[in-house]
Amino acid sequence: MSRLSILLALLAPLLVILLASGAASAHAQYVTSSPADCAIQPSPPTQVTITVSEAVQSGTGSIRVTNTAGVRFDVPPVSLSPDGRTLSDALAPNGPGVYTVNWTAVSAVDGHFTRSSFAYGVQNTDGTYRLILLCSGPSATGTPVSPVEEVLRF
Repeated sequence: MSRLSILLALLAPLLVILLASGAASAHAQYVTSSPADCAIQPSPPTQVTITVSEAVQSGTGSIRVTNTAGVRFDVPPVSLSPDGRTLSDALAPNGPGVYTVNWTAVSAVDGHFTRSSFAYGVQNTDGTYRLILLCSGPSATGTPVSPVEEVLRF
C-alpha cells in the first residue's frame, strides 16, 4: 500500500464523523423555568428560576426581567444552585402584565455562551387577563461548536 492509501484509510473515519456531526450549538440549553414559559400567573412571582441542561460557570449567569415598557424587575445578584444548573434571581414587586425574561450563561462543561428568552403573564387582581402573550417557546442561541471540536471532545 502506498503512503497516501494508508493516510486516507486512517483519516476516513475521522472525516465521516466530521461530516455526520454537523455544527452543534452551545450546550447549556433551557430545560425549565419558574414561572414557566408562556404561563399566566395568578399573582406576581417573587423570583424567577431557570434550569439549564448542564452546569454554568460561576459568576457568568445573568437574568433580566422586563415588562412591556422595558422597566426592569430583576434584583441582582443571580444565584446558582449547588449543582450549577439552576439560575435564580429575586424580583421587585410588580403587577399584572406581560414580562420577558432574558438570560445568559456560560457552560462550565464546554465554555460556550448561551442566551435565550421567554415570556410569562400576570393576571389582574380580579382574575382576568386581557393582554396578549405571544409565545413561541424559548429558543437558545450560542456560539456554534465546530465538528472538529465535537470530535476532540468525544
